[in-house]
Amino acid sequence: MIRVENRNGEAVDVEGTYRIQITEERTQDQPQEQSQVRDQEQTARESGSSYAEEVDRLHDEQFRALPEEDCYQGDESLEELLKRMAYGERLSKQELEYLKIYANLHDYERAEAAARLQNKLYPEIVDLLKEAGIDLAGKDWELEIDALGKVTISGDLTEEERKQAQKVLEEEFADQQLSPKKQQMGSINWRIFL
Repeated sequence: MIRVENRNGEAVDVEGTYRIQITEERTQDQPQEQSQVRDQEQTARESGSSYAEEVDRLHDEQFRALPEEDCYQGDESLEELLKRMAYGERLSKQELEYLKIYANLHDYERAEAAARLQNKLYPEIVDLLKEAGIDLAGKDWELEIDALGKVTISGDLTEEERKQAQKVLEEEFADQQLSPKKQQMGSINWRIFL
């Protein structure tokens, strides 16, 4: 992020005109500069580790504040619990509470989305295609649904099965298209490897 300031350190209206000047100063005193760089690197490492320690302390405090019946007592790692969640396995209330505290938001939401795909969307798609006479048992295939509802299927399907599956799924997901405003922001693809 770049912040535009005047000489007094006050924010400048970036809608108006302004001038940016970048200057570089060079000195003959290289050993002192190298020492300053090492000091800055050391400070950055220390502040990074103190931040991590503070986050760990906060997580531990949140975990200790849970009611006894909600405390996870298992021995699976955070990564193992996230993997189980992503594969669609139902986790206990204690395991979920543990993940909510210790997992980062990105990994947690990713595992949660994978579980939804595995438990909800995948069975719906398989059932829809089975009803249309397309048997997917033992076949490797990939499904992509873009922001406009266009379906692309590839893999171990005949051309006729592929076209029929695309038609069935486009009809099913036609009502789930993005609004025109979101479409302008860029295409979002669901890629499902089944």
